[in-house]
Amino acid sequence: MENLKKKINIYKNNSVLISYSGGIDSTVLLYKLMKLKKYYSFINIRVLHVNYNVFKHSLNTVKHCIQLCKKYNLELIIKHVKKISVKKNFEEVARVIRYNIIKKILLPKEVVITAHHLNDQCETFFLSLKRGSGPTGLSGMKLYTFLDKNKLLIRPFLNVSKKQIERFAFKKKLIWITDNSNNNIYYDRNFIRKEIIPVLEKRWPSFLNTCSRSSAICSDYVKIANNIAGQFLRKNMLLDSILNFFNMLFLDISIRKVIVRNWILKNNNKIPSYSIIEKVLKEVINSKKDANPKIIINKSEIRRYKRYIYIVPVLPSISSLILIWHNTNYPLELPYHFGFLENNSYGMKIPIPKKNDIINIRFILSGRISIFGRSGSRQVKKIFQEFNIPPWYRNRIPFVFYNSDFIAAPGIFLANNSATKKNKKSWFISWNSFLINNM
Repeated sequence: MENLKKKINIYKNNSVLISYSGGIDSTVLLYKLMKLKKYYSFINIRVLHVNYNVFKHSLNTVKHCIQLCKKYNLELIIKHVKKISVKKNFEEVARVIRYNIIKKILLPKEVVITAHHLNDQCETFFLSLKRGSGPTGLSGMKLYTFLDKNKLLIRPFLNVSKKQIERFAFKKKLIWITDNSNNNIYYDRNFIRKEIIPVLEKRWPSFLNTCSRSSAICSDYVKIANNIAGQFLRKNMLLDSILNFFNMLFLDISIRKVIVRNWILKNNNKIPSYSIIEKVLKEVINSKKDANPKIIINKSEIRRYKRYIYIVPVLPSISSLILIWHNTNYPLELPYHFGFLENNSYGMKIPIPKKNDIINIRFILSGRISIFGRSGSRQVKKIFQEFNIPPWYRNRIPFVFYNSDFIAAPGIFLANNSATKKNKKSWFISWNSFLINNM
């Protein structure tokens, strides 16, 4: 109990949300918490039960939760989920749903605790091994995990075996719900639990502990690799989404993989697969100098331009879109969070339109144009290259036209043509955007 008190750090985290399934593991954890509360009455305990409406005994489990929380005089939160149709990876889907619920209901300075134990850790190790995971996946679960910033999850039983939990539960004559679906070896975790681990434990009685030790060693190596990658990223990122990869080429390939992995994770909030990392290294970073490589991952694409790789959102083409700026006294909002155009005193100086001119904004520019500061005309593509504008940003720039005459790319270049030469009176236009500030 003293160990549980230390792990939860009750003086700092005096409100606890327990994820309660009704099974033996979480029943023992709840019992331990109630014993702790007898000595430290200031601890607030709330109980969460998620009913997935999948198994026949689901409602019996709900009734059990209600009765137990009445007995302990605890606040019970029951969340009913629409029936999950997924079969093979049910546990993963349920876990995501459960953690999303937890993140929504967790109080400030409240921690969530779960009853994951040593056997769960070993099962997770084997599941990761089956998927071909690297050291990160093989590191398994952690005693302390942040679900979100300032939302802490604690697993106090992580070094306690299932047998120890069962012995304690029978000794204290606790009452719990037995989930018969745990015997169904159709599910991968159950297969490992029922068919694999007992054989290994019979041959090597200390196998669970050595398996946990292997996870811990993997975790240590991951920390070292992440530290090296973190130092590189801090020095070589212009922004989180823009990475100078050139210095990476002098590093060992294994470090390059960790850097790419962590960079994608930083931007996508999801660990990329090994194949995605390989593709980024081979097809993006190592592609030909004049190539325009692209890899789509989730709702983003990874691109390369010169010495930089970028993660940018996948967007539909807006090359045919034309926006009319009716009143320049008010900012014009651009689509897809491209920012807005504004008439102010600190923007780019451009000629005032004639009385009947229609100010319109387009997202495509082609052909040959002349711009101020350059002699003669040249292809638009060449001008973009001179200004180091990556190809995928070019159709996100709000090009200003008066009628059909191109006037300016705000903050980038100004047209040098009859439309801009005739009128000497000027106004100022600025493009307030994340894009223009970081091209």
